[in-house]
Amino acid sequence: MAKRNKVITTLLKLVISVALVYFIFSKIDLNAILYNLKKSNPYFLLIALGFFALSKIMSSFRLNLYFHTIGVLLTQKSNLKLYFLGMF
Repeated sequence: MAKRNKVITTLLKLVISVALVYFIFSKIDLNAILYNLKKSNPYFLLIALGFFALSKIMSSFRLNLYFHTIGVLLTQKSNLKLYFLGMF
C-alpha cells in the first residue's frame, strides 16, 4: 500500500509539473525571447551570468555563517550544493 501511495504521489507531482511548465510556456512569447537573445551581446550575457553565479556563491557563504551561528555545522561545499539544489 505504501508503494502504491508513493507511485501516485510521484505521478501527481509529474502531472502538476508538466501542467505548470505548459502554463508558463503558453504565457510567454518565445519568438520575442529568441529575437532579444539574438540581438543581445553574448559577452554581456556571459558577464551577467558570472555575476549572478558569484552572488549566489556569496549568499551561500552568508547562509552558512548563519547556520554556524545557530549550531548547524555544514561544510562550505555541502552548503553550496544544498543552496544550488534549493534554487533549482
